[in-house]
Amino acid sequence: MQDIVTILSSGALSSVLVFLFRNWISERIKASIQHEYDQKLETHKAQLRSQTETEIVRLKTQLEIAAAERTFRFSHVFERTAEAIATTYQKLLELEQAVQNYTQLLEPSDDPNRTELAKILRTKANEFSEYFRPNRIYIPKSTAEKIRIFSDAVHGLAFHFSMAMAVEKAQVRNPDLVEERHRTLEELRNKVPELLTSLEDDFQKVLGFPIEGKPVA
Repeated sequence: MQDIVTILSSGALSSVLVFLFRNWISERIKASIQHEYDQKLETHKAQLRSQTETEIVRLKTQLEIAAAERTFRFSHVFERTAEAIATTYQKLLELEQAVQNYTQLLEPSDDPNRTELAKILRTKANEFSEYFRPNRIYIPKSTAEKIRIFSDAVHGLAFHFSMAMAVEKAQVRNPDLVEERHRTLEELRNKVPELLTSLEDDFQKVLGFPIEGKPVA
């Protein structure tokens, strides 16, 4: 009887040991798998971080290159704009001066000097037109429109002066017509300086000059 108890006790102990051994093996396997998984996860995270950092550096480099290219293009275009404005302004002043000289009332309409002044006026008008037309692309549209308006005004002043001289030379006996011509001339004489001042303000605004009355940033 004692032998049977001993055998049963031995069998039960063996079963317990087998159960514990199996659990230990199972936990070891789980731990091994978890360790391998953790290693692979960390490796994957490291690879992702590396790829992300590489992509960020690549994107940052591309943005810096694009910004540098834009800055270069803008500076080049701005140089052309500044040159176009300066030259256009010079030619407008020369044209305006030629008109003022032509429309002065010191010489009679048939004076040879008047003919020479008309020739100079045509030359300055052609020089302005030949320069402005191909270079207006570098000037903002609103400013280019003001240039056109100013040019039309000085041309109008010369035209109406010529008409007034023609009326005077023909001795037209129409007081209303004579008065109308002189009124138009006076309006244009007053309008041209105002247009020039407005245009100068526009030029300085495009070139980056501070606007009067506003603090410099």
